[in-house]
Amino acid sequence: MEYINYMISATPHPKLVYFAERHPALGPAEFVERWRRHGALGMSLPRWRNILRYAQCDPVPLPRAGLEPLACDGVALVWYRSEATRQAHIADRSGSVTKADEAETFARPVARFALLTDEVVFEPGEPRRRKLFIAIRRAEPLRPTEFLDLWAGAFGPRLAAAIRTIDPRGGYVQNHARPIAPAVAGFEADCIDEISVKDPGAFLDLFRAELARAPLTASVRAILTDETVLYQAADDQ
Repeated sequence: MEYINYMISATPHPKLVYFAERHPALGPAEFVERWRRHGALGMSLPRWRNILRYAQCDPVPLPRAGLEPLACDGVALVWYRSEATRQAHIADRSGSVTKADEAETFARPVARFALLTDEVVFEPGEPRRRKLFIAIRRAEPLRPTEFLDLWAGAFGPRLAAAIRTIDPRGGYVQNHARPIAPAVAGFEADCIDEISVKDPGAFLDLFRAELARAPLTASVRAILTDETVLYQAADDQ
């Protein structure tokens, strides 16, 4: 699979994925409530017109993972309407309100644990609350474009086919990190795989078997969550 073909297959909506780190003054339950309030604040601002969809995902115990756990207090997903609206969202001065609120919600600024991605949907699946996220870093000496071609062009279709054997209505999405300058780097990963299946444990068995077929990864971390969709634009159907 050529690099340009991957880019054609990506959805047109830039997607921010962030791995929330709660403020040390907040307990886990307190953080969930505070995080929801932070989200409500963001949605109340005029610049929210740039957003297509927004969800917060709270951690739940991970079954028989066999993978390193991804330590965080939640996963957020933000879909922008387009690259132009993403830039407009960043430039809007009302964003200073949410930046100030971040200091009372999170241990660090969101940009420090966020990843801007291009989303590739292999299996849309049916809407489900339970979501599994797997953060992947490529093995050296693979370059980012080489890893992208292999992960989206070979690994993705194989895994999507494997998912259909355990859950015909399961969903599988790859979120590939966009190249950014080291000075503004946030969460370190080359791809975030996003999976919704009835039996996450069975999926993880398949995932490990596929990983064993080729040495593509340097690290793989997983977190299982329950998703709460807080916003979905009327035209996001």
